[in-house]
Amino acid sequence: MKALEKLKIENEAGEIGEVLRKDYIGHIVKELDVQPYVTEENGTTAPDKLVSFILKTIEAGQDIDEGVASEYGEVILRIQEDVTRTVDNQVDKKAEAEAAKAKKAEEKAAREKEEKEKAEALVLTQTEFAKSAMAGADQAAEEFAGEVEELIGSLQDGVTVVRNGTGYGLTFATDADKDTVGSTLGYLLQKSQNSTFIGNQIQFWIGDTIKLAVDRGIYSTASEAGKHIAKVISDTTGKKVEPISLDQYKRMAERTPIEYRNPKADQTAYLAITQMKVPRKEAAETDDAFKARLGEFEKDREGLQQKLAVGEVTKRKDIIPLRDAVAIKHGMMKAPSDEPQISIGQQFQLYFHASYGLTNLLGVHKPEVALYKDGSDVITVTKEELEEIQASALAHLTNALYTEASFGMTPLDFSRGYVHKVVKTEVAKDADGKPIMEESKVKNLIYPRAFFSKPKEDAAPAATPEADAAPAAAEEKPAKKKALATA
Repeated sequence: MKALEKLKIENEAGEIGEVLRKDYIGHIVKELDVQPYVTEENGTTAPDKLVSFILKTIEAGQDIDEGVASEYGEVILRIQEDVTRTVDNQVDKKAEAEAAKAKKAEEKAAREKEEKEKAEALVLTQTEFAKSAMAGADQAAEEFAGEVEELIGSLQDGVTVVRNGTGYGLTFATDADKDTVGSTLGYLLQKSQNSTFIGNQIQFWIGDTIKLAVDRGIYSTASEAGKHIAKVISDTTGKKVEPISLDQYKRMAERTPIEYRNPKADQTAYLAITQMKVPRKEAAETDDAFKARLGEFEKDREGLQQKLAVGEVTKRKDIIPLRDAVAIKHGMMKAPSDEPQISIGQQFQLYFHASYGLTNLLGVHKPEVALYKDGSDVITVTKEELEEIQASALAHLTNALYTEASFGMTPLDFSRGYVHKVVKTEVAKDADGKPIMEESKVKNLIYPRAFFSKPKEDAAPAATPEADAAPAAAEEKPAKKKALATA
C-alpha cells in the first residue's frame, strides 16, 4: 500500500475527520499517551517515531514486531482501524467515480442521439422555412409589375409609364399643361415619401418575423436564422441578403415597442438605441438591486424611443448624443474627460512639492499657509490643500507602482504579504487510473520587486520556494519604478 498522505479519524461522537499524516502521528501520541519504547538492542525510541514505525508497518501489510505488539496493542489496534477506514474511503471514492463516469457516458450517448435526431428534424424545418422566405420574396417581386400598373391608373390623363429593358420611365402628352405636370410631380414625391415610411416599418416587421421564428424553435438564435436564410436565398437566387442585418432587425423589433415605431423617423436611429449595451448583474449585487437598476436603464431607453415616436428627434445623428448620455449615466460608457491626464512623472513632482511645502514652507511668510509665485501673482496654499495634493498623488503612485494586473496583485496584497492560491491534491485514482483531485486554499507569499541596484559583492540569498517562483531582479541595473508581484 502506498503511504497515506491523510488519514480518516473518528471522535467519540462518531464524527469522521481527515488529518495530515504528521498531524495524525502527533494526535495518536497525545490521545493514547504513547510512551517511549525501550529495548537493550535499540535503546529508546521516541513515541512519534514508534507510531510512525507502526503506521508504516501496517501500510506495508507486514507483521508488527512481537515486542512492540505486546506493549502497544491498543495503539496498533487504533492505527489499524484508522488505516482501514481511510483505505475503504478511497475505495468508495473510486467506486463512486467509476459509477459517475459510467452514468455520464450513458447520459452523453443518449443526449447525442437525441440531439442528432433533433438536428436532423431541425434541418428539414429550417430548409422549408427558408424556401417559404424565398417564395415570399418572389411574390413581392412579381407584385412590383402590378404596383406599376396601379400607379399608371392613378396618374393624370396624358401621363404614361413606359418600360425599356429593365427600367421604367415617365412620358407626357404634348398637350399636357402645367397643372398636369405639377400635380404629377406632387403625387410622385408623396409616393416616394410613402415608400420610405413603409421601408422604415418593414424592417421592424422583418424583425418581428425572425423573433417569432426563434420563439417557435425553428432557429435557436437570431444570428443563426440570419445566416441560414441569407445563405439559402443567396445560393438559390443570387439575391444579396446580409445576415447581420436580419439579426439587427430582430433586436430592433424586440427592444422597440410598437407604439414607439414612428414611420417618419429614420430606422437607423432606432437601431442606434437598440445597439446599446444592457447592464449586467454585478457579483455582489442582490437580485432586487439589479432589477431596480435594470428598470431605470430600460425606462431611460424608452425615453429615447419616445423622442423618436413623437418626432422630437428623427435622425440618427441627433439621437446619438442623447443615447451616449444615457449610456454614461448607467455606466455602460465612460464619460470623455476634459481634464488632461497626469503622467506618473508629474505625480512624483506633485507628491514631492506638496511634501516639501508641508515640511518647510508652511508659516514662512504667513502663519499656517505656504506662498508660491506664478509670474507676478503670489498664490496662497493652505495646509489642508497641500495635504490633499499629497494624498492624491500618493494614491495614484501607489496604484501605478504596486498594482500588477498580469499577476492580479494589488497594493493591499503587498501590504499583507501574501495572496491565497487554490492548489489541487490527489486523494485517490478512478477506474481508469486518473487522479481524483481535491482543492484546498493556501497562502502564497509575495514580494515587490527591488527598486534599487544589488551590489555585486552581496552573497546570493538562500533559495526558497518563494524565491524560486519570483522573477529574478537584474543585477547592476537602475532600479525599476514598476513594482512586480512575485508568487
